[in-house]
Amino acid sequence: MKMLLLLTISVLLGMCSNQVSNPESSSASPDGDMNVKEISLAEPSPLDPNTPPPPPPPKANTRVEQKLIRTADMSIEVDDYNDTRKELNTIFRKFSAQLSQEREQSLDYRIENQLVIRVKPVLLDSLIEAIGLIASDIDHKNITSEDVTRQYVDLESRLASKRAVIAQYQELLKSAKKISDILDINEKLNAVIEEIESVEAQLRTLRDQVQLSTLTLPTFPTPIRENSIFDIDHQEYPKFSD
Repeated sequence: MKMLLLLTISVLLGMCSNQVSNPESSSASPDGDMNVKEISLAEPSPLDPNTPPPPPPPKANTRVEQKLIRTADMSIEVDDYNDTRKELNTIFRKFSAQLSQEREQSLDYRIENQLVIRVKPVLLDSLIEAIGLIASDIDHKNITSEDVTRQYVDLESRLASKRAVIAQYQELLKSAKKISDILDINEKLNAVIEEIESVEAQLRTLRDQVQLSTLTLPTFPTPIRENSIFDIDHQEYPKFSD
């Protein structure tokens, strides 16, 4: 009886020692799957103030608006330039067009009046159609469209980059102590400022060309056709008797 009791106690002690030496066996689920609680303890807690915030989600690609420069030139003949000029003024007001230049020059056999008109791109076609209705003849008409989207985006990107460089130089200037360092930073700063002014000028010109189309309009008086010596006036002459 004592031997049986000692054997039972030794078996129980052995089972206890196995559980202490192998703690993973005690955390196994009845289905045999590992408990992931111990693995998740190694992950940082979302409430931990020392945990860095997650990175922001990537920005969606924004579609860049297409930038087009529309220009046109149109040559017309008119019966009376003074009357036509008044009609043109009425058309310009109707389409909110701007007369940016007017030039008159004498050619060999006629006078040319050249007008340069600025108008919104969406109204350019309608403006040209209205002018064609008051002309006695249209010598030629040409409309072009140039896509400058890539050039526009490139200038804006260069401008933003150079402004960031300006900010860096200004910070360096605050911490500079030697006169030589201050002079060197100022020289580099002025060079970048000049580059920014150049890029800004290019961008202003491009914006102006995109926002307003340009129409060049030479006008000529309708030429008066003279009778050629080869033209025969078919008329009957009186007959003389012998």
